[in-house]
Amino acid sequence: MKKIYMYAIAVLMFANTIFGQFNAGASGIILFPQGEFKQNIGENGYGISFNGSYKFKGTPFSLGLNTGWARYGSETRTETLIWPVRVDVTTGNDIYFAQLFSRIELDAGFIKPYGEILFGFNYLNTNTEISDVDVFGFDDIASDTQFDDINLSYGFAAGAMIKIYDYKGGNDYLDKLFFDFRMSYMQGGNAEYLKEGDLIKGANNEILFNKSQSAIDYVTINVGLSFQFNAQ
Repeated sequence: MKKIYMYAIAVLMFANTIFGQFNAGASGIILFPQGEFKQNIGENGYGISFNGSYKFKGTPFSLGLNTGWARYGSETRTETLIWPVRVDVTTGNDIYFAQLFSRIELDAGFIKPYGEILFGFNYLNTNTEISDVDVFGFDDIASDTQFDDINLSYGFAAGAMIKIYDYKGGNDYLDKLFFDFRMSYMQGGNAEYLKEGDLIKGANNEILFNKSQSAIDYVTINVGLSFQFNAQ
């Protein structure tokens, strides 16, 4: 979980260091695996994403960065670490992604439809974390990555930003607040990964893997908020 918060801070800091008109946003995502990736894992992923983009003055074109995370499987069990201290042991299968994008958007007043071309990478990992019982993932005691892989990806996206608030006269830096709905389709190269139940304890306590391999293709639906800032 700490990695997710670090992604959020990094993207927002990146956005706020750019002089010019830009957007910064966050959204919840549902990730729908496609093709052989879908057949292998049999689960959708759920997570969050963050983005920042710079819009060139007087044009409909923007450049930006989109990052995010989704979990497509997890198992949690409670064990006694040192009697009588109990801990939660959670093994999660995650996909992290980072994508550079170019965007063209149309300003139609209260709504801004847009399209994007994206290029980036996926990082898939299986990680086990130990945390206090009944605490919501903010105080990991220890963690270890058992398996990971990375691949390149590319794709396209389309969406629309609907204006829900205009900061007229109230702030000379923050401009507008939008509801942002976005769909993307990404195609990736082959990667190896684990799904829920694929991390196996051997007879001598060794770690065994039941690995899958396929192209990493997926569709995402993003729903969130986007802030537009004035040019400086």
